[in-house]
Amino acid sequence: MGQKYESIYPPNHQPARSRYSPGIKNDMGDYYLIMISGHQARKNPETHAIDIIGLEEQFESAFENFIATLEATGATSNDIIQITIALSDLNDLELAEIIRDKWILSDNYVCSIIEMTRGTRIGSKIEIEGIAALRKTVDADITDALWLASVTDEARKERRKMGGVHGKVLYKTK
Repeated sequence: MGQKYESIYPPNHQPARSRYSPGIKNDMGDYYLIMISGHQARKNPETHAIDIIGLEEQFESAFENFIATLEATGATSNDIIQITIALSDLNDLELAEIIRDKWILSDNYVCSIIEMTRGTRIGSKIEIEGIAALRKTVDADITDALWLASVTDEARKERRKMGGVHGKVLYKTK
């Protein structure tokens, strides 16, 4: 039996110091189970330290990196079924939730937010990992997945700028 999974490397991927994939896409038959490893903010390629000082900017960068890997699999944040966010300080929980809600489009996922003693990169204040499920085929009924596929990138960026709103449609279709 051949390999049923593939490693995923998004565009502009910054290699880690060790050998692992930023994402794995597992063929489960009717769907793909996608695992996204821990993503942090952009790093300095020479020192591997986080090169973003501001808290909000670091959170945005970490989510941008996480979503880039997810989208490289063909999935969107609407396909997320589980996400774990590790914070260096739980006092930053409210900001993390606000930024998470801008980037994660689904209301149907589980989320754990934990405090970490230290990230793997110097200066890291957040790390995000998750699991998504992407169906290979879709029923004849119009589903959220089909609708989201028709959403423009500009509309997604606009929602992120607006702070993300659960339960309200803020998109224009193509």
